[in-house]
Amino acid sequence: MTHPKRLGFLLCWAVVFADIGTSVYYVPGILYKEHGPLAPAFVLLTGIAFIFLAEKYADIASRYREGGGVVAVAGEAFGPYAGALGGILITSSYFLTTAISSVSGLQYLDSVLPLGSLLLPAVVVCLLLLGLLNGIGIRESAGVTAAAAVIALIVDMVVIVVVAVQLDAAAWHRVTDEILAVRDLGLKEGIIGFSGAWLAFSGLEAISQLSPAMALPRERTSNWAMILLVVAVLLTSPLLTAFSTALEPVNKHEADRFISELGWAYGGIALKLSVVMTASVLLLFAANTAIIGGYHVFRALSRQRFLPEVLSRLSPKFGTPHIAIGVTVLVPIAVILGTRGNMALLGEMYAFGLLGAFTLSSAGLDVVRWRRKERGFRMYLGFLTTITVSVAWVVSLWTKPLATYFGGGMTLVGVFIAVGVRRGWFERISVPIPYLSRRLAEQAAAAHPHAAKILTLDEAVELAKRFGSEESSSFVNGVLDRIAEDLGRLDADR
Repeated sequence: MTHPKRLGFLLCWAVVFADIGTSVYYVPGILYKEHGPLAPAFVLLTGIAFIFLAEKYADIASRYREGGGVVAVAGEAFGPYAGALGGILITSSYFLTTAISSVSGLQYLDSVLPLGSLLLPAVVVCLLLLGLLNGIGIRESAGVTAAAAVIALIVDMVVIVVVAVQLDAAAWHRVTDEILAVRDLGLKEGIIGFSGAWLAFSGLEAISQLSPAMALPRERTSNWAMILLVVAVLLTSPLLTAFSTALEPVNKHEADRFISELGWAYGGIALKLSVVMTASVLLLFAANTAIIGGYHVFRALSRQRFLPEVLSRLSPKFGTPHIAIGVTVLVPIAVILGTRGNMALLGEMYAFGLLGAFTLSSAGLDVVRWRRKERGFRMYLGFLTTITVSVAWVVSLWTKPLATYFGGGMTLVGVFIAVGVRRGWFERISVPIPYLSRRLAEQAAAAHPHAAKILTLDEAVELAKRFGSEESSSFVNGVLDRIAEDLGRLDADR
C-alpha cells in the first residue's frame, strides 16, 4: 500500500498534463503565423518524435527519485558543471513558460471580458500576485491542479466532438489534407517546421520533478503516467490545430486564442465560455508551476554553490525562498514588457532553453545507459532520439535568431555566474554586502583589522568573570578544554 501523500500514475498524469496540455491553447496560433496551413503537419511530425522523448523522460523520472530532471541526469553523465548548464537552460524555459502561459491566459479571458490596453498590466498584476502567494507559502495543491487538467481535457474533447459531427466531406478533406501535408514537405522546410513545433510538447520536464512524490514502484508509475500523457496530447493537439487552421468559420485574425474561436464557431457562446474559463485557469496554473520549478532550480544550484547563497535563503516569517521567488517572477515580467506580450516573439524565445534542456537530458540518459551496460534496442532508439532533438535545437539556433540571442545570452550569463560562484571569483564583491553571503562575510570579518571589536574567547572568559558568573566561566573553560582535546587528537592522527 502506497503512502497517502504519494502520487499514483493518474494523478501524476493529470499534474503533468496541466503543464504540457496548456500548449494547445497558444501553439496553433504561433505556428499558424509562421507556417500557415502547414501548422498541423508539423505538430503531427513532431508528435511522432515526442513519443520517444517521452519514454526517456519516464525513465529519468524513475531513475532519479530525488527529482532534478535535466540537472540530475546531466550531472551524472557529464559532471556537475553540465548539471548546472542544464539547470540554467531549464530555468530559461521556465521563465518563458511563465511569460507565455500568463499572457495566453489573459488573452483568452480578454475574448469574453475585454481588457484592451489593460491586458499587459493585468498580466503583470497576476504574476505579482502569484509571486506573493508563493512568497507567503500558498500554492495550489496537486489535487486542484489535476482537477483543472481533467476538466480542461474534457472540454477539449467536447470541442473536438462538437466540431467533428458538424463537418461535411469537403471540410474533412481540408482537415486531412493539412494534417497529411507532411508527406509533401521538402527537407529544409520540414526540418525548420519540425524544430518550431516542439513548442507544442513543452512541459515534459515536469514529470521528472514529481519523482520524489511518485507512488512506488516509480518505474510503473512514471511509465503509465507518460503513456496516458502521450495519448491525451496526441488525441487533442494535432486535431485542434488542424480544426483551427483549416476550417473557414474560425476567425484567423484571433490566432492567439484559436481554441475559443473554434468553440464559438461550432458550439456558440456556451462552448466558448467553457474553453475560456478552463484555458485561463489552467494557463495561470501552468505559469505558477513554472515559477515553482524555477525557484526550486535556483535553490538546488545555490546549494551546490553554482549560484549565490542568497537565492536559497528562506523568509524568516514564512519560511519560503522569497528572493528566488522574486527573481522567477520579475524576469518573466521584464520579458513580457520587453516583447509587449507578442506571442510569436515569446514562442521564438522559448525554443532555445526548451530544446537545449531536451537535448542535454536525452544525451545524458544515453551516457548513463551506456555506462550501466543497458545495451539493446531501447538504447539505440534513444541515440536516434537524441540526434533528432539535437538537430531541432541546432536548426532553431540558426532560424530563430531572437531565441538564440535571448537564450544564448541568458545561458552565457548564467554559466559565468555559476563558474564564478563555484570558484570564488565574486568573494571580494559579495563580502561588502553581508546579506549576499553570510559565510563569506564571516570569513572576511575574521581577517579584517576592524574585527578587533569582536570578542575573542579569552575576552569572553574575562567578561564572564566580571559579571560574577562562576557557572558561565566554568562553561567557557570547559568548551576551551574540549577544543584543545580535539586539536590534540587531530595532531595525533596526522
